Amino acid sequence: MVEEASKGFDVKIPTLAAPIFLQYKIADYMIRSQAEQWKLFDSPYFRFSVYPANRSPQHNLLKDLSQKEPLVFYCAPAFNEYSEYVLLHQKRLIVSHSVFIPIQELPRNVGSDKHSIVFQIKPLKGYWCSEQKEVHLIAGWESLLSIIVQFQPKMDSRDEICVRILDHIEIVLRENEILSGKISRPDNEASSWQLISDLLSYYFDAKIALISYEKFDPFQIGD
Repeated sequence: MVEEASKGFDVKIPTLAAPIFLQYKIADYMIRSQAEQWKLFDSPYFRFSVYPANRSPQHNLLKDLSQKEPLVFYCAPAFNEYSEYVLLHQKRLIVSHSVFIPIQELPRNVGSDKHSIVFQIKPLKGYWCSEQKEVHLIAGWESLLSIIVQFQPKMDSRDEICVRILDHIEIVLRENEILSGKISRPDNEASSWQLISDLLSYYFDAKIALISYEKFDPFQIGD
C-alpha cells in the first residue's frame, strides 16, 4: 500500500494514489522541570528543532510545497526508550507510534529566528515555539491514513501525479531563487520518480510515499 520513493519508482506504483511527503525528525525527551517549555505541560515532553531560515531553507521550502501538495508532514517517533525502538522495529510498528505534524498549518521561518516543536502524547497536544502557537498533531499512521482517505476524490493517476509533483517542486525552487532554469524532465516514468526522490532528498530532506486507494486499508502497511 505504501511505496516510498527510495524504492517505490518501479512498476508497483499504484495507478490511483495520494502522495504524502515526510521529513523525519528525532525528538529529544525532556524530563527535567528546568526544560524551557516545561510549563506548557508540567510533565515530560518531546522536542525537536526547526532550522532557522538563515541556516537552512528547508522549512520554508516544505511550507511552500504544502501550499500546492497539502499532505506534507514532519514525522517524529513518540517513544524514548531504546528497548521500545527495538520492539517496534521488529514488529514494523514505528510509524504507528509516531506523530505527524501538517506543515501547511505551521508559520514560515524568518531570518535567524530559532524555533522548535514540542509535543506530548497523553494528552495529545503540541506547540510551535518560541511563539507558543498550538499545532495540530496526528498520532499514529492509522490516524494519518484516516485523514488521507478524505482526499480520495481529488487523487490523480500516477502519471498525472508524477508530472504535477515535478511541476510543483520546480515552482517552489524557482520562487525561492534556488533554481533559475527549468528542471530537465526524463522521458520515462521510472526515471521521473527517481528524479522526484532525488530532488526531495537534496533540497527538502524529505521522502515521498504513495497511498494506494485500490488497496486502501488503514490498519495495514505494505502490499
